[in-house]
Amino acid sequence: MNPMDSSHSSWLYNSNATSSGSDRKNRFLIGSIVFLFLLIITAHHNRIQNKIDPVTSNNKGISGDNPVEVPPGKSVVSHTSAVTNEKEIYHPTPSPPERNPVEVLPSDNDGKIDSDPKIPPKPIGDPIVYPTLTYLLAYPMSGATFTSLLLQAFTNTNTATNRMDLFYHEHAQKSKDMSSVFPNDPTSPFWAHGLGYNQELKHPPKHVLTQTHCHGYCTGGCRPEEYLMTESVFDEACRTVHHGASTNLITGRNHWDENKKTIHLVRGPFSNVVSRYHAWRWEQEVTSGERNFKYYESPTDKDKFRKWCKDMDENDDNEASDGGSLIKHSSFSLELKEKLRKVPCRREFFKYLQWHSLATKMKKNSGSDHRSPTSSSLTLYYETYKSEVEILAAAVDMARFLELDILDFNKQQIPDFMAKARTYDDYFSDEEKRAVEEFVRTLLVHDGDTWDLIKRYFVPQ
Repeated sequence: MNPMDSSHSSWLYNSNATSSGSDRKNRFLIGSIVFLFLLIITAHHNRIQNKIDPVTSNNKGISGDNPVEVPPGKSVVSHTSAVTNEKEIYHPTPSPPERNPVEVLPSDNDGKIDSDPKIPPKPIGDPIVYPTLTYLLAYPMSGATFTSLLLQAFTNTNTATNRMDLFYHEHAQKSKDMSSVFPNDPTSPFWAHGLGYNQELKHPPKHVLTQTHCHGYCTGGCRPEEYLMTESVFDEACRTVHHGASTNLITGRNHWDENKKTIHLVRGPFSNVVSRYHAWRWEQEVTSGERNFKYYESPTDKDKFRKWCKDMDENDDNEASDGGSLIKHSSFSLELKEKLRKVPCRREFFKYLQWHSLATKMKKNSGSDHRSPTSSSLTLYYETYKSEVEILAAAVDMARFLELDILDFNKQQIPDFMAKARTYDDYFSDEEKRAVEEFVRTLLVHDGDTWDLIKRYFVPQ
């Protein structure tokens, strides 16, 4: 054998042996990589399947929840998946944890909502549905408290108020314990049981009757700049929650019923003005104790009221600028000023008319026009509370309007109405009444809706 051939054969053998060993190593390495890749793909597939199909997975579904049953005809998708061949997507609802979290209530603030013992929280996937607000639009001293108590007695459900400070002197301690309709929401109205009402009342399921006096009703000799206002300011004031003397927050429109339901309470202008005088007098003389407006029992009450009106009118006449005087205000025509000058307690009557005019416009602009065929506003008149039959009729109307169950009711359950729908028309002379009517007709000449609302107090029915 040629040595070269031998040498070449030896080199060839060694080279082939080396190549064969290297190939085996490469094949092993490639196989290992492929195996690991397949293992990773399999694990990833299983994890996705567990998220998408909690019924067939071996774990407990999403976030440790128990497997759920899928109704026939529904597709099961993850919360992040947008792929489905079905028109209707079924999202499985996980079982509740030991402590049920509550959904954060949409609000103007960023605070979280805690559970309320009277409104039990529901598990995630079944969000809490809080009742919406139906505003009781009531000019002060027109019977709002009795109206709320009547609804409570008739339906065994609670009502709410926008003002924690409304009866501050009367309920100084209780006002500190008032609870919110929407827990932990600083813009929420307060349940009325904080004002001394029955704390065992149920929460209404759909609509919470919420007292509001809005704005523009300051009593006595306040300046026009304190009560003259636009429609938008008034609308906002109706939704303003008063926590105290210095803290006022506006309830978001999302809490108002989607149909903007309102109950508009109306009292005759003559009686309302006198009753507000009684409230003013009480505030001046009493700093604690229960409210008691039995000033009408005094034989001197009428004379004191007329002096109060005369003093306010003289102060208005003596104001140097239109900013402090209603009769000199630049927004009034000469004709209107002339008629206004003859009206006793002119500021009080103007505030009454402006308030109801703005309330009527707010209802109409928000879609709750009381003249609409699909009305979402109910009008109640204070004077109907004189008759037990009409009181019960008013209670039935409110219950139906608020979609509340009507309980068995008898006249013994009617809340005590101290004044018995008392009227004070006799505190004015016939000449003064005519002067008021002429002013009202002139002021409302282009406001037929408000005139329709109050004309019963001037036109014989």
